[in-house]
Amino acid sequence: MRILFITNLLPYPLDSGGKIKSHNILQMLSNGNHIDIFSFYETSKELDSLEYMKSKFSNVYIIEKPLTTSKNIKKMILIAFKSLFSKLPFVLLKFKDNNMDDLLRKQIIKNQYNLVYIDHLQLGVYWDILKTCKCPVYLDEHNCESQILKRKINGGENFFKNLFIKLEYKKLKHFEDEMLEKCDKVIVLSEQDKKCLVEGIDINENKLIVIPIPVKIDFVKQIGSKIQDNGIFNILFLGTLSWFPNAQGIEWFISKVIPELEKVKVNYKLFIVGKDPSKFLISKCKGNNKIIITGYVDDVNEYIEKCNIMVVPIFVGSGMRVKILEALGKRLPTIATKIGAEGIEIEHKKNILLAENEKEFIDNILKLKDKELYSNIQINGEHLFNSKYSLDAVIYKYRKFVLED
Repeated sequence: MRILFITNLLPYPLDSGGKIKSHNILQMLSNGNHIDIFSFYETSKELDSLEYMKSKFSNVYIIEKPLTTSKNIKKMILIAFKSLFSKLPFVLLKFKDNNMDDLLRKQIIKNQYNLVYIDHLQLGVYWDILKTCKCPVYLDEHNCESQILKRKINGGENFFKNLFIKLEYKKLKHFEDEMLEKCDKVIVLSEQDKKCLVEGIDINENKLIVIPIPVKIDFVKQIGSKIQDNGIFNILFLGTLSWFPNAQGIEWFISKVIPELEKVKVNYKLFIVGKDPSKFLISKCKGNNKIIITGYVDDVNEYIEKCNIMVVPIFVGSGMRVKILEALGKRLPTIATKIGAEGIEIEHKKNILLAENEKEFIDNILKLKDKELYSNIQINGEHLFNSKYSLDAVIYKYRKFVLED
């Protein structure tokens, strides 16, 4: 088949969960097929990834466009203002681009596509152009996007910001519902996401296929912990910090959990690993030499090896956390909120520890001093990963229900 694959950002380097998912899906799709990839990029540094992508896939077309809100405040405020008078919410409108319109039209006229693959709901803003391919159109929902906004409503924002979020949610849910109806198949990550997406609408649920994120593992920690030997808790927070749920989660952890760790005199170091830390986060950690903000790193395995616990304090969001899947496969015990671990078939105290507040996070951190509990969570987590979320476990289901149906 010749496949038109449109995504938000060039899926390389593999420095975010979304990119990892997109990259691995592309690898599965490219087996025996010809793929034309269309995406955006934000900085000239990202062009370094273009040669890699061209070496792996048929054709790669990219358009420069600012998308990260924290880096383009003035431009994003203007788009947000325009969204007030548009049927599209801000989170979609910022992906509209005349250059992408022209590029898609040109290539669709030139090529006969057998499948259109919309990777992320946001790229559905190009539906009117993509439908001219006159072939099946699949939507890959990385998250239940409307659910993320719904969970932000009344989340401590000021009145006007909360009003804006409510308006955003209403418009996004309408758009999401329309895309579910229009597309021939919709790939979702979990039964929770499927339930969220079909809530309140009349739709043939058979078109929604639950396929988890396929993850490759290139490194595993040894069984056992060094906490008992040196008494140091090396705690890892991993994630792109321009994504609101990550930024909110780590700021909460520093404000609520770190002071309690200090009170119980725990010998700890917190490593915050991820690109685009905000000035607010940096200032919040200033003066605490036990908190290390690394920013972007080339190899996260260095920190997975160094740390003996990962924390995922996510309170809004949807989809599936790739970082937790990686931690399971790499034998790094994890403490997460229920929303953080949503969509993954985890079991408290068997392959993960769950916590909803600062006391539960502290209690679970201290529990991991127990050698038997620590090792059991490592072993059970790796087994869960291999059976449900490894590339080998997912690839058969993906090919059967996406490519062969």
